[in-house]
Amino acid sequence: MIKPFVLLLHYHIVQTSILINFLLPLIIIIFQFSKTLHVNVNKMSNQLFQAIFSQHLLEVVTLVTQEPKLTSIEFHQVKLYPLNFAIQHSSTNIVEFLAKYTYDVNQVTSVGETAMDKAIMCMRPECMKILFNHGANPFLCSKYAIQMLFGGAPYIIKAAMQISLYPDQDAIVIEMIQVLLNAGSIINSGHRLPNQIQALSALDIAMSTQHFTLTKFLLDNGAETGLGSVNLKKMIGITDFSDEFNQLLRSYPKLKFLV
Repeated sequence: MIKPFVLLLHYHIVQTSILINFLLPLIIIIFQFSKTLHVNVNKMSNQLFQAIFSQHLLEVVTLVTQEPKLTSIEFHQVKLYPLNFAIQHSSTNIVEFLAKYTYDVNQVTSVGETAMDKAIMCMRPECMKILFNHGANPFLCSKYAIQMLFGGAPYIIKAAMQISLYPDQDAIVIEMIQVLLNAGSIINSGHRLPNQIQALSALDIAMSTQHFTLTKFLLDNGAETGLGSVNLKKMIGITDFSDEFNQLLRSYPKLKFLV
């Protein structure tokens, strides 16, 4: 009884040894191929980085066509996806191509930034239109903050905040907000700051900077203050609005309480 068992065990050991001897070289080959492939992808990613920065459309097309997954690999140098990087540094033709070949234009970087965040930060409404044409979500609230305390704010709030940084660029800010509205963004979307009960709206931001043109644009498009009866002047530390701004507010009955 013992001898057949020993023979059977010996047979299985021999078979296992043969199998291992056969599979081991194959496993080594697969591992080496995978390692080589990874190195090649990293090399191509670096080439794509340079091509986008240099605005070489043909090279961008060649690289992405050869390896489509490059659009979903962050550039380690800047923690940005190719699409985000192109919005910051390249032409609309390259942005259009990358948006078309990016699996998800709403993908979020390791620092919480979407391509739309980058387009708003760089004040490129033409890129915002491209993103919406390729499926960007107008209601996404990424954690990326263009300005402190505004992480998680709706895109329309982030766009309005740009007026405080670039008061002379109101035409571009208004165009960005119009693009967002056309895509379905809600003009009265709010963002609650720390220790605030009520949420700040785009109109509140425009009024806090006393920006006449942006405030009028928002009011004419149905915007409302998110602060209700709260004293906006006290919150933003303004003793009084300018005469011109007060005159604008008086022309809108719902804002007379602020004058």
